[in-house]
Amino acid sequence: MNCLPAEPEIAVIYPPHVMPRVEARSERVDAFLYIFGLCKQLQATCLDRRRIGCLIDGADLGRLPEAVCRMVGLMVCELVKDASLLTRAPRPLRVTLRRRGDICLCTISGQSTADLHAEPKPGLRRVRRLAADLDGACMVRSMPERGTVAIIFDARLIESSLPAAISRYRADTAVSE
Repeated sequence: MNCLPAEPEIAVIYPPHVMPRVEARSERVDAFLYIFGLCKQLQATCLDRRRIGCLIDGADLGRLPEAVCRMVGLMVCELVKDASLLTRAPRPLRVTLRRRGDICLCTISGQSTADLHAEPKPGLRRVRRLAADLDGACMVRSMPERGTVAIIFDARLIESSLPAAISRYRADTAVSE
């Protein structure tokens, strides 16, 4: 399942063959509202039925290029989906977003994410491959002792690498499903 909002204000789930095109340069959107909308959509479509809450915490994100928000949204969707499959009891997942200049940090944490490191699920493997395709502008780190997966990226550098990386991600997703 690949989740990407069609608009910053409205979250929509797209099958991999219908995902919106990511342009090299795009409009700037409110990053917190974008991820907030995505997390609310994830809550309604896959977390509620498992009795898992999703807490969103964002500070000083401001506006980021839409393509960058889509990339982060895609990664968050993959990691939340993996974590929700591992959760056996009602436990909240926390998505935290921080920014300092062009450097952004997104963490997905919860007790269930600790198991992602021991045996990486398909979503984490895809996120790591996507990050590797972004020419060093993005890193994904698992911290199993804290139950956290962190995505660290440079919003300025990542934007130019996105179109090629997303194309490879789509091809990988189509093959693995």
